Amino acid sequence: MKYLLLFFVCIVSETLCAVECQMLLSEKEQKEILAYRRYPPSTKLRLSVAAVKAGYSAINKKEYDRAIEEFNRAWRFNQKNIDAYWGAAIVYGTMSEQAKTVSEAKTLIEKSLRLFKLAETMLSGKIVEEENWKLDYAASLYVAGKILFKSEKTAAEKYFQEAEKIWLSLKNRRDMKKERDIKVYYRTVWHLTKLYRDWGRNDLYKKYLKHLPPQIRKTL
Repeated sequence: MKYLLLFFVCIVSETLCAVECQMLLSEKEQKEILAYRRYPPSTKLRLSVAAVKAGYSAINKKEYDRAIEEFNRAWRFNQKNIDAYWGAAIVYGTMSEQAKTVSEAKTLIEKSLRLFKLAETMLSGKIVEEENWKLDYAASLYVAGKILFKSEKTAAEKYFQEAEKIWLSLKNRRDMKKERDIKVYYRTVWHLTKLYRDWGRNDLYKKYLKHLPPQIRKTL
């Protein structure tokens, strides 16, 4: 009996520590994982916040598997913690750019976009939070387009257009001088310009070309 109990504990431990993002598991699997958490509500909230901080610390150290484990932990303590979903989405977006194969990259970026959409349902309505979410989401949309740029150009175009739409919707609403955001915008426009040039869509090619700084135009 003692060994059976130990075996069961080990299985539970492995389930809870899986690097796979638990927020993307089926509802049944999620309920099984959450059934093992027994803490006072205030403690759960505190532990969830601490796990998110640990997750972002792991991102900064490029320890992406550990980051996912921490965001999983944040979610287990508080399923309504938007930062758990948001943080995991950022991790998968980053990992997709470093993937060794297109297939792996596509799988990772799809997870990133799904997590961003889950996070969207939890936005508080605060303008700054919404804008930051949109910019991070746009960054993953751009990565999705880049991954598909050679093999699925039509799908890539849609991702680039969606990323551009988000950027333009915020251009006059906030300070858009952050280096990351500007890079995402110009890289998105660069790819659209190249797509339309290659497709012989001169009207759209000229339209996007004029939005690129001279130094970036030279790289086309």
